[in-house]
Amino acid sequence: MIRLEPPLRVATETDARALADLVNFAGEGLPLYIWEGLARDGQDPWEVGRARQIEKVREGQIVVVDFGDGAVASLTGYPIGSEPRPIGDDFPALFRPLQELENRALESRRLPRG
Repeated sequence: MIRLEPPLRVATETDARALADLVNFAGEGLPLYIWEGLARDGQDPWEVGRARQIEKVREGQIVVVDFGDGAVASLTGYPIGSEPRPIGDDFPALFRPLQELENRALESRRLPRG
């Protein structure tokens, strides 16, 4: 892994609330819309967003900028497989452009830890 110097650091689970806010802000509200669709009856969609960020934190996929008062910016990365994901007629239109882009970046990987 790249050595991170302050104010950069690897995200932790305690950053989940800030990360959900940052992701939703960067996505101009689209993430919250998605989380609303994933929320079970009565579940807070922000809880869904925080849980999704915690999953990425546990996989070491997020780096944050922290000047001492918590995360104020973040960068999320993830590996992309070696085979394109099929985009059939039933593929959600909202995600089609993103999947088309990922299909052009096959075998992208995060940096190895160590």
